[in-house]
Amino acid sequence: METHSSQSNPIRRQTRRIIAGVAGSALAIGGFGVSATAAAADTGSDTAADQVINIALTTDIDSVNPFIGVLADAMNIHRIQYEPLVAWGPEDNAEHPAIAQEWESNDDGTTWTYKLEEGAKWSDGETITSEDVEWTFNAILENESLNSAFGAYASTVKTVEAVDEYTVEIQLSEPQSANPGTDIPIVPEHVWSAIDDPAGYANDKDVVGSGPFQVTSYSVSSGIQMTANPHYRGGAPAFGGINFVPYKNTDAAVQALNAGEIDMMSGLTTAQYEALQNNDKIEVVAASGRGFRGVQINPGATDINGNPMGDGHKALQDVKFRQALVHAIDRDTLNERVLKGYGAPGTGLIPPLYPNYYVEPGTSGLLEFDLDKANQLLDEAGYERGSDGARTDKDGNPIKLRLYSYEHASAQQTLDLVAGWFDEIGINTELNVTSMGQYNDDTVMGNYDIYISGWTVRPNPDYLFGMNTCDSRPAADGSGATSLAGYCDEEFDKLYKQQAAETDPDARAELIKQMQLKIEDAAIFPVFFYPETFQAYRSDKIQNMVAQPTEGGAILMQNGAWSLAAAQPVGGGGSDAGGGNSTGIWVGVGAAAVVIAGLLFFNSRRKKASAEERE
Repeated sequence: METHSSQSNPIRRQTRRIIAGVAGSALAIGGFGVSATAAAADTGSDTAADQVINIALTTDIDSVNPFIGVLADAMNIHRIQYEPLVAWGPEDNAEHPAIAQEWESNDDGTTWTYKLEEGAKWSDGETITSEDVEWTFNAILENESLNSAFGAYASTVKTVEAVDEYTVEIQLSEPQSANPGTDIPIVPEHVWSAIDDPAGYANDKDVVGSGPFQVTSYSVSSGIQMTANPHYRGGAPAFGGINFVPYKNTDAAVQALNAGEIDMMSGLTTAQYEALQNNDKIEVVAASGRGFRGVQINPGATDINGNPMGDGHKALQDVKFRQALVHAIDRDTLNERVLKGYGAPGTGLIPPLYPNYYVEPGTSGLLEFDLDKANQLLDEAGYERGSDGARTDKDGNPIKLRLYSYEHASAQQTLDLVAGWFDEIGINTELNVTSMGQYNDDTVMGNYDIYISGWTVRPNPDYLFGMNTCDSRPAADGSGATSLAGYCDEEFDKLYKQQAAETDPDARAELIKQMQLKIEDAAIFPVFFYPETFQAYRSDKIQNMVAQPTEGGAILMQNGAWSLAAAQPVGGGGSDAGGGNSTGIWVGVGAAAVVIAGLLFFNSRRKKASAEERE
């Protein structure tokens, strides 16, 4: 399967204008569609709009303010209730009309012009105009407190101008291969401009957005309640709302799913996925992984001014020491024992779901599993073994590294395996499984040695690599930008700038592969594997679940809200009441049907992040 992105199918020249291939607010494939209202009527339901979808919430939400919330489930909520200028399409993650129906760029990619859909409305009935786009971008550009989630996406934006009511022009400071209209959620100017402190605004009730569902209330204890947007450009969803219901862990959520108390969930363990296959009322999905898990190694974190941060072990500042650790990790065994083969061993930051950027196994420059090589590197670098077999640092002090993980189903198993290999090369470890909050705090401030971590990867991976640049290091207090691992290397920065300006897709892909090998050689974030994402839904209550990409895609946690917008009740089934209208949403028919955006089984992001979600 080939996955298209803005790089593999560029939308660049003035003569290559993208016009919405689907008319008006309808999403239809091949000219065929079916109204969700009609479909609900066919099943005998006349109360579709009075039903809600209950979805398990098993991880933290830091904020439902789209400028601030950066954890994975928070980002998921943003995508449901807000839209960017240009979406990642349902079928294959290619660029797709959203608030903008047409877009074009000049020859060198420094000026981008967007034509908005005329007459489209916010959920409160107000018209969506170019003023909303201008206000959103300028809020991020002009207010540092509003660039936590999406600041990196606007890093090359110089000006944004509302040319007329439905035309927006974005000027960039330098040529850029990526479409600047993707990913940044556009908010209503008439709401947000009246808020004195947008960064402090909770945005947790009666939200106004353009997506298919809008938050009506939120609390940590009761979760999130959303209601259908009657003005959604695709037609109001068939379900009247969504409830995100908090559970302490996936075991509790699976019990609720079996009991019919919830309708959908993501993040199943392998054992849960296999067990649910025996329930004929539940459909399980093993989605292609669009993210990775590995270990973040502290190379000696520094702040934006180059001053040391945190308390990482001094030995980790030695690249040979870090490389030895990576050579001691058996990624094939981790894939087989932790994932039970439901995934692929890691080679770089980009998963095989995005083949243009994927580093193939066996590529020269990968630090392959080799305990003899690991021991050789440590011996040559002067880390001697004592009589007990444990190594000491160059001052003769015993080395003991903190090997931590945030809490997830396979955390302890993974820690034990990695610690065992480290023990074989004479490196003692202290193991700990922390809360997500503790993990966020530790990694932001550089107070760690090694942390098991995971990230999702967007169709355009530019911003993931941007978090490895020197400019992405945070301020001394942890505010501002976020670095992936406190990394700063001038050669890497040069590669990053090259790929950002490269308009030839193949040439850019090669630069992205070089950046991955650079990170591998620096041994700051070796990737263990790319897990498949296990999800499930009550097929006796919900139908018309579509996946993105079409083959092997996910049904939750998408690059968008395609599946939830298209979902329909089965015969009037579904969960208890919620409000909303039931005008038609158009969905494709047959194998070419509209499908959902890819999900990542990986977790939430830390506090001050770019919008690559931390898993």
